This record gives sequence, structure tokens and C-alpha cells, in this order.
Amino acid sequence: MPAALGFSAAQARAAGETLTLVQNDPAAVVGQATNFTASGTLNPEDTMFGFDIFIFVKNAATDPTCGPNFESESATAMHSGGNESWVSPPTGFQVGTGPSFSQPFKITFTGPGTYLLCGYVQGDFSTFAGATLRGSVAAAPGTPTPTPPSGSPGTGTAPPTLVRAPWITRRGRLLSCHPGSWKNAPTSFSYRWYVDGHGRSVSSASTLTIRRALSGHTVACRVTASNAAGARTAATRAIRAS
Repeated sequence: MPAALGFSAAQARAAGETLTLVQNDPAAVVGQATNFTASGTLNPEDTMFGFDIFIFVKNAATDPTCGPNFESESATAMHSGGNESWVSPPTGFQVGTGPSFSQPFKITFTGPGTYLLCGYVQGDFSTFAGATLRGSVAAAPGTPTPTPPSGSPGTGTAPPTLVRAPWITRRGRLLSCHPGSWKNAPTSFSYRWYVDGHGRSVSSASTLTIRRALSGHTVACRVTASNAAGARTAATRAIRAS
């Protein structure tokens, strides 16, 4: 593990819970898959119902910091204009793996420069642990210098394509629907909330307040991403409002 990578110490959100990001390959080169590992330890009670490992890829030259938690960083991703994207590990959702985990993943960078990874281990409504990792990406041999590193593709003429499914976060009695990650530069998002799988939506806002009538029911959000070439829709997993 080269010292030049400048990775950060793991950052715990709760006592005994950590996440560490490591670049396994000695160098990251444009156009070549670079191997990473996200590893750490969680309290056993937090692994009972599974957890997600989320990795955001940034161009450190234009976006040099990570949010304090998953909810903050995902909100930044919603408004970053393509400067930020997801990396979804092959088995991003783990159930019953015990307190320790180690998840390999790959990133293929599209341009040279300095990358910043923002990693979070997330339960249904809270961030268990987070970490950051900075490193350098070298230009491919014999090629002209392309654009700075970013996991997000540029604008195109194709309709939006889903990379990472939408998700719901909760703060008190307020549910927020996050649009997920999309290719082909969506220019707008619209939202629809549904209760218990019924076909009629109860709200078209990006947030939903849990009122007495919703308590105990399951809710899900459908997100429609649009650009000049068309629109595509994806849904969150349903959660129980309580």
C-alpha cells in the first residue's frame, strides 16, 4: 500500500465502528480498472438487518471535501452537475456477515489528476462509519491529456440510464427521496410517493412527512430522470413508516 496515496484514517460515527478505504494497485492509470477495498468493523447489532457500502468518486481539484455523513454527501451528489458519481460494489448489500467486513471494488478513471473517494457504511436511516481516500491518476501511455478524473460520464444524446437505484433517508418524521445515480446527464428529476404498492401516488414532492394516516404502512418513491433525449423511471425499496 503506497504511502503516496495519502489515504485518511478511518472515521467512526459510533464507538467501535470504522471504515477504511485502500487502493490496492500501486498506480491508477486512465482507462485501466484500479482495485480498491472497503473494510471495517461494525457493532453486531448494526449488521442484523444488513447494511450498504456507498462510495462516491470525485475530482479533488474541483470538489476537495466529503460530507460529514451519507445523507449530506448524497444531497451534494444530487446538485453536483456531474462532478460526482457512485461506485457500487458487486455485493454492496450485505446481510449477516458479522461485525467485520471487507468489500473489493474497481474504478476505471476517465482522466488524470487527483481523485477523492468518499465512503460511507449506511443502515436504513443512519451512517455507521465513513472514510476518505485521495490518490493520483496517471495519463495512459501515449495518449493526449483528457479531462480530469470523474466517475460520471459527460452529456450525451441518449436518455438517462440508471447506475445506482434511488433511496430514502429519514430525519425525524420527514422522509427524503434521493434520485440515485444516472448516466447521460439528466437535466431534471420528478418524484412520486406510493403507499402499500397502490397505483395512486400520495405526493409529487421529493420529501414526505409521516403523518398519523401513514404510520404502519409501507411507502416507496419512484424517481423519473429526464433529459432532451427522453425519460426513465426507477423506484426505491419500500420502507415502513412509523
